[in-house]
Amino acid sequence: MAEEIAFMVNVFYFLYDLIRQGIEYLLGITLYQANPVYAQKYADAISMLIPVTALWLILEFVEGFKRFLKFIVLAGWILVLISIAITLI
Repeated sequence: MAEEIAFMVNVFYFLYDLIRQGIEYLLGITLYQANPVYAQKYADAISMLIPVTALWLILEFVEGFKRFLKFIVLAGWILVLISIAITLI
């Protein structure tokens, strides 16, 4: 169990570092050609904001899906109650 957790942590760190290096490279060849130290600093900040933004977007989609599901459940119950009322008449 501990090996699997360590493996997952290593995979996530590898992906995080890969994204950070990619952002640092892009910033280094575009905005901060003259001073690559800034590219490294801002790449760290951007790569930390990416997972937080992804989590926020996932929560927003879930919230939107919850509203849609609430509408479907409410409409279903209303239709069932109307159907029961019609059969009793």
